[in-house]
Amino acid sequence: MVDRLEPGDPERIGEFWLAGRLGAGGQGVVYEAYAPDGARVAVKVLHGAAGSPHELEQMAAEARAAQRVASFCTARIVQVRLKPPLPYIVSEYIDGLSLQAQRTAARQRDTATRQRDTVVSGQLVTRSEQAADPTVAALLAVASRSIQRTPENRARLLDLLAEPEHGIITGNADTVLSVAFSPDGRSLATGSADETARLWDVAMPQDKDLVGAVCKAAGRTLTRQEWAEYAPSGIEYRNLCP
Repeated sequence: MVDRLEPGDPERIGEFWLAGRLGAGGQGVVYEAYAPDGARVAVKVLHGAAGSPHELEQMAAEARAAQRVASFCTARIVQVRLKPPLPYIVSEYIDGLSLQAQRTAARQRDTATRQRDTVVSGQLVTRSEQAADPTVAALLAVASRSIQRTPENRARLLDLLAEPEHGIITGNADTVLSVAFSPDGRSLATGSADETARLWDVAMPQDKDLVGAVCKAAGRTLTRQEWAEYAPSGIEYRNLCP
């Protein structure tokens, strides 16, 4: 994006006619300009360099470095004039977005992607809750988690793993006289007539293990046909449980 020249900007630098501002920063101002033959160029003028040998040397080093780089990697240097009162570097003009515009566009794309993923993830949780097939329901919850990690799909995965598990606690040599859970419900302690106490890990899978646990329970992944049926349009098929 090219801005208009500001009051105090020169109309001409050397042989180049200035058409507008491309950007400004701590080091200087970059102008859109035109050569006598009509070629479009970029002219970078250093702020206050007339009395600053250090800044002049910095600009000279920048020009030398740019001239050593292959032309397909950077803008070609057309002219260098580093004498006060108006030192400048002229390079070929490469049309495109400014760095600031590119960053803004990238942020907007990221925001749009996150918003889309939030919607899609929520749709998959809803379809998981509505699915008649328990395996499909489990895998749709995994699909939701693969797109975006949200409290909703974590809760859904925990729900799918929350059905009571039955088993016999072994290891006590005599009658178990007392049983107690830890306050967080993650551990079970047993006291036996054999004068021993045992501690059992009965915690639900941690977040990093949730998907693996549900995939293991499902025993497979969604087929392409199921994906096409349940996944929102525009979301590419993915192997959820490799």
